[in-house]
Amino acid sequence: MNDQGCDKPRNSSAKNSFCQAEWTAIEKHREKLVRELGHPVSLKKVLESWMQECSGGWREEYMRKAFQTQSQEILKHKWIESEKAGHDLGKAAIEDWIKKYADLWRRWWEEQQR
Repeated sequence: MNDQGCDKPRNSSAKNSFCQAEWTAIEKHREKLVRELGHPVSLKKVLESWMQECSGGWREEYMRKAFQTQSQEILKHKWIESEKAGHDLGKAAIEDWIKKYADLWRRWWEEQQR
């Protein structure tokens, strides 16, 4: 994971600084700028605009949604496993989810955000 909280794409150098979900948002930002300005906008200008105007809020929202969604999955796992055991498994169920599902969940989440 990079410092934006998401996996980096595997292609062009400009894209290497951003995860796929953020790159998709940057492309939408570029389309918005083109509509507003009425002419093509260079990638350099798009990235400058993105970093100054949008990236902080986008990343904050991305991480908030990821954390909220992941927390729900962890709590669901904890509830199911505790019901099976007949008592609250607490931290052990959370650690079990992390060990078994965290990596799969992260990849699923990234795919959903494209």
